[in-house]
This record gives sequence, C-alpha cells and structure tokens, in this order.
Amino acid sequence: MNNIDDYSKNNIDGYTITKSYINNNSDIDKYTKDEIINEMNILARSFDIVRLVSPCKCHIIRNASDSDSSDTSFTTSNCYDVWNVPYQCVNCTSARALLTSQTQSKLDTVDNDVFQITSRPVLVDGIPLVLEIVRHFSYTYNRYSSFSAKQKLINIIKTLNSQLLLDKETQAYNRDYLAEHLPNLLYTAKKTHQSNTALIHIQHLYDITQSEGSMAASGIICSLYSLLKQLFSDETDIGLIFVRYSPDTFFVLESKLDYKNFCRRIESLPDKAMPKHLLFNNKRLPFDINIACADLGNENINTESELFDILKTRLEDTQNIQK
Repeated sequence: MNNIDDYSKNNIDGYTITKSYINNNSDIDKYTKDEIINEMNILARSFDIVRLVSPCKCHIIRNASDSDSSDTSFTTSNCYDVWNVPYQCVNCTSARALLTSQTQSKLDTVDNDVFQITSRPVLVDGIPLVLEIVRHFSYTYNRYSSFSAKQKLINIIKTLNSQLLLDKETQAYNRDYLAEHLPNLLYTAKKTHQSNTALIHIQHLYDITQSEGSMAASGIICSLYSLLKQLFSDETDIGLIFVRYSPDTFFVLESKLDYKNFCRRIESLPDKAMPKHLLFNNKRLPFDINIACADLGNENINTESELFDILKTRLEDTQNIQK
C-alpha cells in the first residue's frame, strides 16, 4: 500500500478533514495521489529533498525517492529527524503553511551546512498536507570562504529560528508558536496519554497597568514567568512549554509528571506568589494569580478550542470560589 493511501485511511487525529476546510481554502493547489507523485518527481530534478509531510503528526507521508509501490508505513519517519532535533522544529514553516494556507520559507542548518526550505500547502485527494522542497544554500560557499565567517552566518540562522516565536517581554513562546505546534502536541498527547496543561492568570494586571504604568505590570509578568521556571527547574525543555497566552495569562504544557503531581505543582503557585508582592515607587503591588489544569492526554480534548474552553471554564470556577 502506498504511504498516501495509508495516511488517508488513518487520518483520524490532528487536522480534521471537512468540506468547510476545503471550501475555505479554495486557493490551495489540489492534486490526486498520482498528480502529486508526478509533481514531486519533476521537482526532485532540481532540489536536494522533495517530500510530502503532515505537520500535525510531524510525519513524512512520501519522499520523492520512494518507489510507487513503496509499502513503508508513514508513521516510521519524523520530518524533523533530518534537522537533528528531537521534536517539531521551533520555526516550523510547514505547520505555518498549513495554518495560513500560504507558501512559507526559511533557512535552516545541519552541522555546518545551510539549507533553504520552502513549504507549500496542498490538498491531496482532499487531505491537507505540505509539500516541502529543500536545497543547499549555495551562496554561502562562495561568499563565506572562511570557517569563522560561515559559522557566524550559521549562528545567526540558529538564533533567528529559535527566537522568532518568543514573547519579547518574558522569552516564553508566543501565541503564534502555540497555534503552529498545538496540533502536533494534541496528536502526541493522544498517543502517549501523558500530557498536562495549565492556565495561570494574573489578577488585576489591567488595573495595575492603568494606575502604575507598563513598567510595573511588566515586573509582575516577568516575576510570574521566573516563578514558573523555578517550579519546573528539574525538567528540561523537552516536553515542557511555557506560552504567553495573553497579556495576563500563561499556558503551560508538561509531559513527564503524572497529572496529580503536575496539579500539585501548579496549585502551589498562589502560595509561592503571595510573599513575592513587588514594590514599585515605594508602593506594594498585588501579585495574585488563579490557576486551572487539564489532563490533555486522558480527557476528551481533541482541538485547541476544546482545550481552552475547558481551561477557561475551570479558571472562572476558581475565581468564583475565591470571591
């Protein structure tokens, strides 16, 4: 069985295929299975890598080098393996292409090589996927003849890719990162049954901003982010994500603790924050927070909207109890 056929029969997680999706993305190029294979074979004459991927699963559906009779399961290859990273790329242009319905591109590096990646959203037999084409960025070999000059360019590219989706105030990830990565996080959570989430909301931040200014509010925001990092200081970045969900709210996803222990940590935040009230212009600022948790791996949560509807409802319930 061909990978594309295999994928179409098993596409039950991640992006749901609906008529409304297809109708709302009428500008996306549409292909049959045979047409996309022919397109990939043509592109493979000019590019180093040509492949069809599912960003929501981070799976390679097909490489241009696959034979038409290939029966390799599409679940065996992760699209990020070629970039020597253990999870979905931080700057994932394929997820962005599918999310925006527009072609996206970037530079990336492997060892001391620079590559240009172009990601184009396509519909293959009605299934939204991404066609990735990759080529050595040959200009670097002509312009940057010395190792140090080339290494400087590589470091710039790595820094740009790692910082593009960060919140500038706290260095947590921003909402764009969440939108591009949550489909894969949902898919992974359903596979592993091991993914914990939380919303942490700062009370009265708008009032503080109005009365004391943005600098005072920024101090509170950064203090909460620092507190969150301390709370999970025993964990690495793999499986731990902090997102600035809104000006006064952080989202946390963690995938190593069991749910009860995760909740205990999050529930300790209000008590840890209480003695950390800040002084600004000799005035004591409140540092009051509300929290809500959800077991993404085991609750019936299948979309971003379902997850945040649950978290926001539980957050409101917590606030009502405290009143």
